[in-house]
Formats: sequence, structure tokens, C-alpha cells
Amino acid sequence: MQYLATSALSVSIWSSDANLAESRLLVRAHAKATVARLLLYIHETLRQRAVVGLGSVHDYELHYKFGPLPPSASLVSIDTSGVSPLRLRLEKKPPQNTVVEAGTLDLDALTTTNVEFQLNVLSTEKILSHVERGVPLSSTLSKLRDTALQLVNEYENTALKNICGVKDHTGDDFVGFNVAGKSQPMTLSPGSDSDDLKLCDILGIDFAPNDVDHCTLMFKLKHDQNLENAVSIEFVSDVTLSMNKMVVTADTTVLEVKEFICSVYAHALRLAPYDVKLIYKGQLLHENNYAGSPSKVLEYISDSRNAKVHVQVSQDYNEPGPGFWSELFSNSDRFSFAEARGGQGGSFASRRGSDPPRSHNQPTLTGSTETSGFERATGIRSRETGKQTEYMTTSGRQIERTGETYEKVMVSGREYFIQAHNFKLGGNVLDICGKRIFFSDEDSRVDENALYLSPRAMAELELRLGCLLVRPQRGIGLAPTPTLHTDDVLPAVDLEEERFARVKSWIETIMKTIYLMLRNSVLPFIIFLQIANFIPTGYIICGVLLILGRALWSSTEIWESWRELLANSNARVLLTDSEARQLEFALRERLNREFYATLKDALAVKEVLMQRLQTIGILRHAIASEFGLELSESLPIFVPQLLERCASSEFNDIRAELLDRLFEPLRTQTLRNLRNLHALSDPETEFLTYLRDYLRQQSTTPWYKPVFFARMIRVPWRRVSDFYNGGLMRRVVTDPRCDGVLLGLLKNFVLFFLLFWPSFQTQFEDIMARRLFDRHRADESRNSHVGQELDQTNDQDLPHDAADVLPEARELLQE
Repeated sequence: MQYLATSALSVSIWSSDANLAESRLLVRAHAKATVARLLLYIHETLRQRAVVGLGSVHDYELHYKFGPLPPSASLVSIDTSGVSPLRLRLEKKPPQNTVVEAGTLDLDALTTTNVEFQLNVLSTEKILSHVERGVPLSSTLSKLRDTALQLVNEYENTALKNICGVKDHTGDDFVGFNVAGKSQPMTLSPGSDSDDLKLCDILGIDFAPNDVDHCTLMFKLKHDQNLENAVSIEFVSDVTLSMNKMVVTADTTVLEVKEFICSVYAHALRLAPYDVKLIYKGQLLHENNYAGSPSKVLEYISDSRNAKVHVQVSQDYNEPGPGFWSELFSNSDRFSFAEARGGQGGSFASRRGSDPPRSHNQPTLTGSTETSGFERATGIRSRETGKQTEYMTTSGRQIERTGETYEKVMVSGREYFIQAHNFKLGGNVLDICGKRIFFSDEDSRVDENALYLSPRAMAELELRLGCLLVRPQRGIGLAPTPTLHTDDVLPAVDLEEERFARVKSWIETIMKTIYLMLRNSVLPFIIFLQIANFIPTGYIICGVLLILGRALWSSTEIWESWRELLANSNARVLLTDSEARQLEFALRERLNREFYATLKDALAVKEVLMQRLQTIGILRHAIASEFGLELSESLPIFVPQLLERCASSEFNDIRAELLDRLFEPLRTQTLRNLRNLHALSDPETEFLTYLRDYLRQQSTTPWYKPVFFARMIRVPWRRVSDFYNGGLMRRVVTDPRCDGVLLGLLKNFVLFFLLFWPSFQTQFEDIMARRLFDRHRADESRNSHVGQELDQTNDQDLPHDAADVLPEARELLQE
């Protein structure tokens, strides 16, 4: 247990026996100290003064006012008035009260204490905690700093979650120091007078209060990274980060960047990587690609310098922790005036290549490790990497954690402890390995005889079981169910369960949509109802519809829910023979650009396209030249822009052979395994799903619509679609070479209102980029044409003119 370095009690000792105390003895004691330990310290002090006839400590007792004090009484309970100093009288016991106690008192326990060292580390654990037993109170601050230095160097060389690249800190890296219980920290600088400060003076006591408790010393260090061959990125976020810049290399993964965010998050001492989202130019940075391998952060970032990445924390924690660390994490300049190691503190380099890959959902358990003996010749013993921290009692017995949470309740004035999940109204109970584990409805869901757990519940389950759980890779798109034949048997029970699950999913999505729309419209409704009494009923209805429409438009969670629902619904549909023949015919023929544009949300397909473009550089260069794309853009941004421009009619003249060559592997493999859907990979399954949906949309109209009506409506609908997908913007964007003043003003006026829509903004940027590209190509063509004319002039005209001039020159010379 920890004892704080609060204001020590000043105890004044005097005695009626002149041989015991020639003058008053002043002792600094902790409030937790007992009378027995104070008496032992006084006896030891008198023994060192060589008092004649001192005898044993059992022959003495301390008196306060009118009587002796019990040995087990604490000093703070003697006098609660707070009068300082506390006056106690040392007297010999009467002969009849003298009792010889068995055993001897440990005098060394008075001059030694247990010390917990806490140091800030550049890791998701943030704080390194280590308990050192038997530290002398006469230890100087410089010696304590050397012990802390050994601890942090050992941690950075052995811990897997370490991000700091120094791994060989020196005393110059210490900039701050404090003791738990004191409000004002102090700075550390090499060679200062504070190096000779003793531990007893820091704590303000002359002897340890007991043998079990420990004090806490907190050190702040500066951390640094290797900046060679690295790229600097800057974090932009609404939350407070103690470091806003980070240096990454080509081997740095997205997970490592998230762990860095967790290590510099200032609102709490604990934050999991799955609570952090990284966004770069509107693109979400995923931890793993579709193949399951860790994603490199530089695969997303194209800027070589000062790239800005937006950081979003899914839920804002409020666990400030101890005041010293809370102040440091929320104010990184707290000790900025102190001299420290130069260089950027927020840089980052990739970890050693030999480090094994690990899951970001692995729970991190930190605690205090204990070693005996303060003097060590060979340094601190090395910890075993990858092993969970063991917790020990003060008597040395191991503590086994169960992960169960209990809540203290009061019944008729008596205290009882009941498991916390008994107070929750709903949830699920999992019986596994002889343990009953409760999960709330927020962290668990039962669907189709399967229990789905949130990342937080998975971490709790791993803690209870003491092992790691394998996360399944989530596939996207069509479930590879083979085509039904006459000998296939499909149980009616499975169809009924599938139908019930589908209806349940639709109901849940609809209810969730209604709930999110109402939740996001509470404040606008309150404001609107204040003025509803003064406007007509028609305007009230329009206002309500506008508020609900705004809530629907701005809630991304609603769109994601419906997108996931529709994707899952499409995945359960089986292929009929007619659909298989239609798909086979479409795959053998050339696919159009409209279908390729529908693949902009297909994650697995985009992953395959990125790998193909990375392998074939010539194809990437040709596509960038034809579609007006930046060749320097990273592939996670390049591919979505390409698929979006496939839908624009501005690129109708683009050669279709480039897109066919890009999608050739997907088309070939999908066609080969079309009759055996089990053999399809995830990208091929997703490609087939989008192609089937596209062909359904392009197929004949339903039975309830007349054929002639469908033919009448199809052409206008295509024109409207083309008008919306770029035709309108091509007519509205001004062209100074063709438009007059009045026409240009009118187009700019219309363009001002259209640019409020994101889709029109994207079309406007594409049109301007295309015009700039065409203008650049025209300039190059014009320059090359002028150069050819000059070459022809030098080769033909000049010799002919010289032949005409030479005879005239000879005549002039003769004259």
C-alpha cells in the first residue's frame, strides 16, 4: 500500500530522567507510524549517543499527558487538534509491567523503506511502474535517479510496446521529479545541489512508518527517435495530445501509429488502439489490408513532408490519473525550460524487424514488480518479454486475477458485495472453461446461434481466460454458395432461419435509423418548437421534414448500417442458372465504364487493383495520363479517384483497353470459377456480387411495367443521369476563351450555389484538373511543332540564301 509524503508530524521527546535526555529530542515522523516504531527509533538514537545504563527498548514507554500510550496506537490518533509539535514523555516502565517480548525488533526496517519508481515511457502503457524494496532513507537523489535510469533503459530494450528509439538514456534526459503527496514538482539538472538531497529529506521523515507500505517517486524523461530515412507527419485532432508530430519510415504500420497516439493521449492513462481512427485526405487508414497483412502508413500518405493526419477518438475518456502525470500529459511544456537532450521528442521509427507481429486487441496488464536489495552489481534483472505482469502480495504470495467486478451495497446499515452484472437489466452469459462470464447488451449480440462481442468484451474475455483469441477476417460481398442442382438438398429449417434472420436485421436497421434520426434532431426540434406557434401548419410540416432530412443526411452511421445490411442481404442470394449464364456472357464480353464506377465501394477489389498497379508501372502511368490523375498520389487515393472518374461522361473518349487490362485477372478468375463459387477468393466474390447487381439494374423492367413505358423512360433517365454526373458542371463552368462577360457572370452565379453539394465540388475539381492537363499537353505539342519548323528553316532556307548572296559579294570585292 502507498503512503503519501504529506506534512510530517514533529514530535518533541523529553524525559523526567536527566540521564535519558539531556535536551529535548525532535523527531520527524509520518502520521501512519505507530508508537512502537517511534519508541524503537528513540531508543536507537539514545544508544548511538552512548547513554549509560540504557537497557532494552522493552523497558521503556511513551507517555502523553496523564498516561502511557499503547504501542499499537498511530501517532495521528494521539492528538487530533493539530498542535505542533506533539510533546511526548519517555519513561521507564514500572518493574511489575516489564515484559520481555519474544524475538528481536528489526532495526534496519527503520532506516529502509519500499520505493515505487514511476517513469513516463513512450508506449501505450505510458507509465513504467516498479517497486524497489529495502531502499535506505539515506540514499541520495542522484542514486535514485541512477536506479530509475536502469529501469527505463531495461524497459526500452525488452518491452514489445516500446516506441522510443533511444534505449540508452543518460542523466541529462531527466527533466522533472516529484513525490506522491507533494503538490509542487521540482526540476532535475545534472550537477545541481538537489543531487545530494537524501530520501529522508524528500519524504520529510526520519524513519519508515512500517515495513509494508511504499512511497512513490515520479520521474519525467525526454524521449527521442531515430530520424534517419524517415517522414514527418502531423496530427490534427480535437483531443489533446502531448506530442503532435511523429516520424515514420517505410516499415511503420498503421497499428504502430495508433499505438503512438495512445501513448501521447492526454485525457487518460489508458487508451486502446481500436478506439483511434486515422484519416488522411478523407481516406480511413485501415490496420490490415484485405490480405490480412499489416498496412504500412506510407501506402496511404503521398506527401513526403508535413503530411497532416486527422485523429479521431471514438469515445472521450476522462481518467486523469495522478495529478503529476495528468499535468505532464496535458501540458507537454511543463518542464520545457529545463535543459534536456536535443531533438524532436515526437519522432518515431519502425521497430526492429525481428519483433514478432502481434494483435492490437491484446490486453495490456501493467503492475508493480518487486525485487529485493537496493545494491546490485550486475544491474536490474531482465524481464521476460511477452509475459503478463505478475502481482504479488506484501508477504510474497502471488495474486491470481479473476476479472470479476463487485459492487458494495448497503442493506440495513450493513455492507455487502454483489457482482456488478446483477444490476444490469439485460445481457448474455457465456459458460466456457468452467467460468460464467456476463456481457451487457452494449458489448454482445446473439445472432444465428453465434455470439458477437465488441473489442472491449473480447479483451475482457481474454483476461478471464488468460489466453489470446483469434480474430476472424471479415469478408465482403457475395457468400460463395454453389449453384443448386437437382440432387442438392436444402433443409426447410435453414431457409426459415435465414428468412427470420434477414427480417430481424431489417427491423433492427430500421429501428436504429429512427433512433439516430430522433437523437440527432433533439436540439433543432427544441429550437423549432419555440417558434412553431407563430407560423402556419404547412411551414411546420416542411420544417419538421427539413430537420429529419438533415439528420438523415449528416448521420454517417445510418448510411453505414444500411450499406452493411444491403451487402449482407445480397450475399445470401443464390445464383440461378439463368443468372449464371447471364454473368458468363457478360464476363466474356467487354464491360463498360459504368460498371467499373460501381466498384468504388468494393474494398477487396480496390485492394487487388492497387497491387496490380503497383506491379505494372507502365499501366499506372498510362491510366494517370488518360484520366488526368496525379501519378505521385498514393494508391489508396489513386484507385478510388480512377473509379469515380469512370462514371463521368467527360472521359467517354478514353480507351477501354486500359480498364480491361486493369481488371483482366479478376474477370479471368471469376469466369473460370463461376460454376464453383466455393473456389472464388474474396475479391473475386465481391467482383461477382457487384456485377450481378449491375446486370439486374440493366435487365428488363419488372412485369408490372409496360415495355413501351420502359423504353420511353430509359433514354430520358440516362440523359438525366449524365446531366447529374458531370454534364451540368461542364456546361456551368466558365471558359474564358468562349464565354462573354454576361454569360460568364451568369455561369458563376449558378456555380456558386452548385458548389454547396460535395458531388458537384468533386466534378468541378476534376474538370479544372482535366482542363489544366489538356492545356499543358497543348503547350507541349505547340512547342514541339515550333521546334520542328525552326529545324527545317536551319536545314533548307539558310544554304539557299547563302548561294544567292555569294556572287554579289564577289562583285563588290572586285570593284
